[in-house]
Amino acid sequence: MNARGEINTLMQAKPGPRRTTKTISRSFTPQAAPSTLTEPQKQIFKEIADNPYLTDADHSLIAEFITLVTLRDSAFNSLTEQGLLIDDAKGSLKKNPAYQIWRETSAAALHIREHLLMTPKVRMMAALAVNIEDEAADELAALVS
Repeated sequence: MNARGEINTLMQAKPGPRRTTKTISRSFTPQAAPSTLTEPQKQIFKEIADNPYLTDADHSLIAEFITLVTLRDSAFNSLTEQGLLIDDAKGSLKKNPAYQIWRETSAAALHIREHLLMTPKVRMMAALAVNIEDEAADELAALVS
């Protein structure tokens, strides 16, 4: 029903809000990849550098992410070589400390990936937020006019 109490028919129906697409202007200039990176790490760095959502303010976050990935990979290599359980000074088995480092750096790297909009879930949520903002702006414009 409309404001006058009439039922909307096809002839009286008004079009819904228009969806607009926003273009993202890229203001990010990636720095050169550090020379100490391995091939898999270089691929991750390239993935970051190609991210269209980054700005120049993200450089320190990217450096932190690359440091975490390097430390994570080093801990994983240690786990692969030594195993999950190692002998301590007393001769008993204990958990390899590299496991804790690997677990914490993996979680921190995933957290940074989310901040950089590099996970599918976060990209989907960002797209929904843009659509909701567009609809709210259209409704506000309809009320004002």
